[in-house]
Amino acid sequence: MKIKKEEGMITVKRFIFVLLITAILVTLTACGPTGQTEAPSSTPQTQPTDETIALRITSLTSFGMGMERNQEIFDLYTVTHPNVKIVYEPIADDTGSDWNGYVAKLQTMIAAGTAPDIFDMATEGLQLIFTNNLARPLDDFLNDRPDIKAEILADINPVLYEPFTYQGKTYCFPIMWNNCITHVNLKLFEEANVDLPDEDWNKEDFLAICEKLTKEVGGQKQYGVLVPAYYFANNAWLYAFDASFLNEDMTAAAVNSENAVECFQFMHDLIHKYKYAPVPQPNDDYVQMLIDGKVAMICAGRWPCAQYATNDFTDVAVQYNPTFKKKANVYGTEGLLISKDTKHYNEAAEFCVWSASPEFISQFVQSGSCPSRTSVGREVVEGLGYPQNAKVYFDSLDVGMKSVEAPIAYADIATIYDTYLSMMMTDPNSDIKAMCDKMADEINAAIQKNK
Repeated sequence: MKIKKEEGMITVKRFIFVLLITAILVTLTACGPTGQTEAPSSTPQTQPTDETIALRITSLTSFGMGMERNQEIFDLYTVTHPNVKIVYEPIADDTGSDWNGYVAKLQTMIAAGTAPDIFDMATEGLQLIFTNNLARPLDDFLNDRPDIKAEILADINPVLYEPFTYQGKTYCFPIMWNNCITHVNLKLFEEANVDLPDEDWNKEDFLAICEKLTKEVGGQKQYGVLVPAYYFANNAWLYAFDASFLNEDMTAAAVNSENAVECFQFMHDLIHKYKYAPVPQPNDDYVQMLIDGKVAMICAGRWPCAQYATNDFTDVAVQYNPTFKKKANVYGTEGLLISKDTKHYNEAAEFCVWSASPEFISQFVQSGSCPSRTSVGREVVEGLGYPQNAKVYFDSLDVGMKSVEAPIAYADIATIYDTYLSMMMTDPNSDIKAMCDKMADEINAAIQKNK
């Protein structure tokens, strides 16, 4: 799941936020939809002390709103916890493998005895974390505070919480999430006299729209669509074809199934048969391509909104992906976990619970992802004013939503996918079935290697 930096908040909002945080952390009044349900105190079991405890927090540099603003928000916690100091230490992933490169660095820190107390993690890295026992569950903290867990879960869609449970234990409450839906350039649609499709549009509807939106403009080709050429988005299209990268328990490749091959063949046809899509390039800025009118449709989550804001681009709408065979979508979620080696478990657990509060989430998650809390999520997402039809983000959680396929071998699988997708989509004469068979063989080898 990709996360972009957020824009800074205005001073008045920050002042109001400090007051809200002070109130909630003093009383720990639950802020569910009714605003009246009370939660018990989450004060750690340890007695108050004059000693200052430094909680070290690590994340990818792309987490939240950027290093400076993240530190400001984290420091609000110390208003009612003056004995706690938040030391924020984001790290860059220079391996090119996103979450798995980040997890590898966490493993190195743990082996060296320099592990943080708390670390950010998304769905893509969770199986590595669980399998290598790198995190400590929240259960020891929550067992004496059952109402806290009940209040949080009453305000979070179950599909967002599920990835953070392992062997019956709770490791995290999600802060944010993303799906992958269809974004459209409304100006191009209007010029072609095409309406935003309804939520049940199918393959034939999609092709008809692509045809109307593909044309020459000022000597430049305007394409109807850019095929989803990255793992997360392609996972969404596979689900819509009633297919997947892997089998149900992620122990073997399914990328060469009949429906999966049909999905990749369709993507190839959009480029080489229908010529409705350009050949995807590794460095494509697909969001900017939509903004600039080079393509009329892309598949993405909510992260483009920050780039839309930078470009003052509001002629955009979102819709469910076409129902190629079934109405389905992909999602990934993200939150803060406790390191297994922390010496400040109760303090770390209380901070992680605070990070799941509506007050924290409503400020920390603005335009790069969807807030996990339903009570504030719809207001943040739909209140931004764009894209049009933004209700689809939260509505999609109840319509065939499945987690991104991310087993222990995710890094290898994603790299294998990148290689084969490039070969398939670049060559107009690709034998898609043969390529999918080879991709499946390599994915199976990667799964075996990472057992």
